[in-house]
Amino acid sequence: MKRKIIITFVIVIGLFISLYGTGTKAAVSDYEGRILLDVERHGEAYYIYQGQKYYLGRPSQAFEIMKNLSLGISEENFNSGFKQVNDIWQIYRIIDSRLFPHIQGRIVLRPQSHGEAYYVTPGLAAGNGYQAEYLDRPADAFRIMTKYGLGARSAFIDSIPTGTIDSSPCVPGVDPGCTSSGELNIISVSDTSLINGQSISISGSDFGSKSNASPLVWDNFEDGSVGSTIKNTKPIIGPAWSVWTNGGDPLYGNTSNRDNSTKNAFFNYSASAGYTKFLQYYTDVDSVYFTFWWRFDQTSSQRTANIKPWMEFGNQGNCPGIYSGFGAPPDDNYLRASVVDCDANGTGYQLNENMYDWYSYNTRIDEIDGQWVRMELFLEQSSTPGVADGSYHMWVHQPNGNGINLDIEANNIVTRDTVNEWYQWWILGSYQTADERSPLAVGEIRGDDIYFDSTQARIEIGDTANWSTNTHREIQVASAWSDTGTTFTVNQGSFADGAKAYLFVVDADGNASSGYPISF
Repeated sequence: MKRKIIITFVIVIGLFISLYGTGTKAAVSDYEGRILLDVERHGEAYYIYQGQKYYLGRPSQAFEIMKNLSLGISEENFNSGFKQVNDIWQIYRIIDSRLFPHIQGRIVLRPQSHGEAYYVTPGLAAGNGYQAEYLDRPADAFRIMTKYGLGARSAFIDSIPTGTIDSSPCVPGVDPGCTSSGELNIISVSDTSLINGQSISISGSDFGSKSNASPLVWDNFEDGSVGSTIKNTKPIIGPAWSVWTNGGDPLYGNTSNRDNSTKNAFFNYSASAGYTKFLQYYTDVDSVYFTFWWRFDQTSSQRTANIKPWMEFGNQGNCPGIYSGFGAPPDDNYLRASVVDCDANGTGYQLNENMYDWYSYNTRIDEIDGQWVRMELFLEQSSTPGVADGSYHMWVHQPNGNGINLDIEANNIVTRDTVNEWYQWWILGSYQTADERSPLAVGEIRGDDIYFDSTQARIEIGDTANWSTNTHREIQVASAWSDTGTTFTVNQGSFADGAKAYLFVVDADGNASSGYPISF
């Protein structure tokens, strides 16, 4: 009997608010952050979040869903932007109107306080301005649901995709005694309006461990002097750069920059400026993750058959070695990969017979000429020489929003036959002007945002809420890391001011969280 009374009450509230005002032709985006009530059935309530509906059900279920879909807010923003206007219900007026577009219809969480949650009304509340109401108990969630629910037709609700959340009974970092939800998940963020260089904290669950929060190397080349050599200069994180060159050092450049950047690493391959220039980094870690932005500009009618964005040499000369490069023009323009080792006489040989099948047909050098692309690699060396338990994964972020391709993937491969190990990493540019097939080839290579680490665990910002649908990502630089939280310095990269984007945490196995909405 009590359940029937509640359902009837919800239906009446829905009819009173909207009088079936939401038709089947309405856009879901128009109801982001709203609570829709199915007034043609039994008054079922759904919270609309990122274009999906979440069934609120019982008050306890509604309370849990709202907390799991919350948005973190810093104490500085809360104290300066919210003013309490009702002591009984703890209703706050939002006095900083700049906050409202970012938080309307959301449940904001105060992770730096005691995890208090507030529902921000998605519009002017009864002439009282922008408001937020405290969610202390499941009963409060039900009160908000009935107070601000909007009646909708069944056909419209049915057309909205159903979202799912972790069913854990507690929220890590918020509920006492809760340590894990069993799923990589961002619960809250200290600020969601990000500024380049700002320090941001993330609370969540199952981020995994990372012995050193910061990467081994990070450099965006912004601190260099244009025209001077990069050799012996100190990156933002990591040891001073050494270089390997045959005909002039890599320089700090300021032409053809990425958006929001003022400098880059410039590799000039004129007819008199040699054929190989690399930035060098030395480490003997067996697993490596590294990424960088890369641009190739062909400045002559001919192009060399020898372009390698990166290479690795072992601790014994060239052995073992690994690289990716582009083939010979005009027909073989594809990205390819190779892993080599040396025999007892020091003669190099290819380790895997199927290596010539390791071609990327998604990335052609002529299609990315003159454009910035991001290259990403995760490589695992065979734990035992001669054992096929290594791997080679390479992604290329295509220009013009054409997506992110896993261009080359090879698992369970031999990466060394000897006890020698990967050691010397050459990054950004080899362009062989002396190649006999194209002796007049000259060109320019530029690089930016080099990130090198021994694990895939990291933070990224992408352009869509779903990791698999991202077409643009920018890597972030962590300074603290635990299973339930991390802190990072914002790297806006080429995201435009005012752009809406999504924050992701990636664990050591390469698993990414769901996207957490932010803006620049």
